[in-house]
Amino acid sequence: MSLLAAVMLICSSGDRDVAAAVLAEAVAQGVPAELALAVSCVESGLTAHNPMGVRDCYAGRNNGRFDSQACITIGVRSLANRLRGCGGDQVCAARRFNNAAHKVAYAAKVTRIAKFLRRHK
Repeated sequence: MSLLAAVMLICSSGDRDVAAAVLAEAVAQGVPAELALAVSCVESGLTAHNPMGVRDCYAGRNNGRFDSQACITIGVRSLANRLRGCGGDQVCAARRFNNAAHKVAYAAKVTRIAKFLRRHK
């Protein structure tokens, strides 16, 4: 089973094109693909509207239209920064991504999805 097929099992209402864009951006920025996909799945269900759940992506508006690729780029870049700041610890990065250092449930959900995806690479 491919990584995209696996993530679509979990985020069944998600958009496969969004998942492919998150995957490509994660690879380009050196972020573990399963972590980026898990964050997007938890944040938005892999939908085109704010796929990484980042407030700053609204700066990516283009002629009044929302730019989901800008959100993906900004979100994955933010995740990469958190991952570096955590010394590669994915649980720490997931918590910091959402400013949820105290929210163990958020990080646990992201980690659980990432582990599932890692097994299906």
